Amino acid sequence: MLHFEREVLGVYELPGNRLSRDLYDNLPLPWDVSPPVPEFSKSGFVKHDYDRDGILTNGKTFFSGGECEYPTIIVLL
Repeated sequence: MLHFEREVLGVYELPGNRLSRDLYDNLPLPWDVSPPVPEFSKSGFVKHDYDRDGILTNGKTFFSGGECEYPTIIVLL
């Protein structure tokens, strides 16, 4: 499913969709923009990453692990 989202649907994405789908990895941070925003402390910033690549923190997956053919995807949409 991740492949379908990235390769097939990805060409139709808007930047905001990609930003959230990529878990905000490319979000401009307040100290990296021009001009920097002094109210945000870089030393106090913590980014927590959970559940990347469809693997939950409890070791299970978002998906059942089965494959889905294109005609089935079309029917599901």
